[in-house]
Amino acid sequence: MIRATFAGFATALTALQSNSKKLDVTLQNISNMHTEGYTRQNLKVSELGYTDIQSHYSNSNDIAVGYGVSLDAVQQVRDQFLDISYRDQNAKVGYNDITSEALKSMQAFLDETNMDGIRNSFDAVQTALTTMQDTSKVQDPVYQGQFRSTVEATANLLNNAAEKIQTAETNEYHKIDGTGTDENGYVQTINNLLQTIGDLNDKIYKNEILGQKALELKDARNKAIDDLSQYIPISVTYYNEDLQHAGKQTSIPNQLRIDMTYTTKEPVVAKNADGSIKTEKVPARDDDGNILTKQVAKVDEDNKPVLDGDGKQVYETETIYATKKDENGKDVVDDDGNPVYETQPVYAKYMTKLHTLNLVHGTSTTQSKNYGKVEMDYSVNATSEKNPLNAAVKFTKAPIYKNTGSDGSIGDYTEIVDDESMITNTGYQDADGAYTRFATGSLQASLDMLSTSSTSALKTGTYNGYDYYMDRLDSLAETFAYTMNKYNYMGNTGVSEEDALKELTAESAKYLLLVNRDTQTAQVNLAEDSTTLINPEKSLLYKNGSYNTAKDVNRVTAANISISHGWTNGTTKLGLKSDKSADSNATVLNMIEGMTHPHDELQHKSFSDYMANISTTLSNDQKNNTDALTSNKQVLSSIQESKDEQSGVSLDEEAANMMTYVSSYNAAAKLMNAFDETLQSLLSIAG
Repeated sequence: MIRATFAGFATALTALQSNSKKLDVTLQNISNMHTEGYTRQNLKVSELGYTDIQSHYSNSNDIAVGYGVSLDAVQQVRDQFLDISYRDQNAKVGYNDITSEALKSMQAFLDETNMDGIRNSFDAVQTALTTMQDTSKVQDPVYQGQFRSTVEATANLLNNAAEKIQTAETNEYHKIDGTGTDENGYVQTINNLLQTIGDLNDKIYKNEILGQKALELKDARNKAIDDLSQYIPISVTYYNEDLQHAGKQTSIPNQLRIDMTYTTKEPVVAKNADGSIKTEKVPARDDDGNILTKQVAKVDEDNKPVLDGDGKQVYETETIYATKKDENGKDVVDDDGNPVYETQPVYAKYMTKLHTLNLVHGTSTTQSKNYGKVEMDYSVNATSEKNPLNAAVKFTKAPIYKNTGSDGSIGDYTEIVDDESMITNTGYQDADGAYTRFATGSLQASLDMLSTSSTSALKTGTYNGYDYYMDRLDSLAETFAYTMNKYNYMGNTGVSEEDALKELTAESAKYLLLVNRDTQTAQVNLAEDSTTLINPEKSLLYKNGSYNTAKDVNRVTAANISISHGWTNGTTKLGLKSDKSADSNATVLNMIEGMTHPHDELQHKSFSDYMANISTTLSNDQKNNTDALTSNKQVLSSIQESKDEQSGVSLDEEAANMMTYVSSYNAAAKLMNAFDETLQSLLSIAG
């Protein structure tokens, strides 16, 4: 079989075309070396083989030779594994980065390693008391004034620290909702990125059905996906979608969908030995969601009344439980006439489950949207700038369009499927201890820092948030006020500590040195032993999670602690009495002991040591987070370097390619000249 006369020209032409196109691609790569998000391109080629079946019957002198090279496509050089690794690691860095900013904002005023702060102010109070412990100095107005000044300075420092934490909470809240800032919050940024990715999906699809690869649009989409991965953990999937549209089967190749990954910690019910679900009675609650209680006479094991030292009946608090009601609202009773109570399951443990929520789904076909959204969720807790704790966000999944009507006929993507399916990421634990959260991402870092602190529940985030440190400062302020007020009341009245506690429990305004600035009172809540202070936490209402601050209106906190008006204007003085002798320095000595003695309310630490522990905890949080941030950044940088080697543009490599393609182009041109000379010779011989 003899090759066609111009077959050599065709082969050389494909070589010219191939190397010319490769030079074009190289030029495109070099010109976009510094374009953010650009992916290096190359020309995919394949050989044009000799496929004529007649070659089977050709003589032995014929050798099958191909017809050159086929230009298949210009493609991007990307590694999907590196893309996944980069986005996963980017979310980890985003979490640590935002956490670092939050912890640094508190370190500026709570880390007392290299500065004089609240801890030193407590030492100054102790020094002032030690100086005036002599009886003659107790009555000296100069020494009393010095003592009052150091106490006031301590209160001011606590006020200042609380104010700065409140400011940090507000700023963190605005990072999420975007109000009050020059930049968009996470909500607006995530929505913009989802819309951008969804719109680019459409544009890429429309280009591809026209035969255009739209590589630059894919670069823009990949850049948006990388940016999104900083805020929430996502997974990216490419798939082929077969759809019915206007009565015809349509296949949409290389569709892209983005799923958000999150976990739920769900309670698992406890069971009895027979396998039935273990239950407990449900406490009754008032309109504000507070558990109802009643006082009942305390009895011993023989059912005899328990009496105190004065022979009076001792009472104890008993919970009131909710009873079942019939259709008329009357209590349901059993056969013996006893009330039947409402019950609820008892939860023994919790199970963590991994979930995904689709945020971008293919193209929009004939509809307007193919992406989900995120928004602030006020249904759990009516958060605001003034009440930023336990901020929540709600995600709505991307709508999926159904292409069949209710009667089974082929439709035109008019019906939305699962559009209302959504999850709420609350960032804090509910009454059962369950919660929904992301493993990583900037958004979750801010939600974790705004989650409420609770001693009865596990920590929601990896690190302690603002409310944890605020609670500890509140405990410090309240215990300090409680201690000073208790000993001063004893010193002014000469009563015992037990009697003083009763008066302070009754919110007595007499002889108070430290008070709630707004109410001029010092609420005292004591445990059953009548000596240990109960520091009330900011608890959530049963109904909607908003704060019930009404019952804590008289509480002394770090934000409102102040010296009393009476102490300021001189009507309240430092007591000189005790329950044993008059005109003694017992009050000052008691206060000195109170400054140095470990307090049960402060983790068995003194005031100074407790403040030092707060600083240490914060420093440890910051160090651990900094170590994690450094490590995660190094891993991210390593992945980025691998991506750059794979997908980035190297000037040296492109220059070497350019010289290779130019040489190949020249060789192909010379080949055409050789074929031309050969053809001219053949024509001369034939002529």
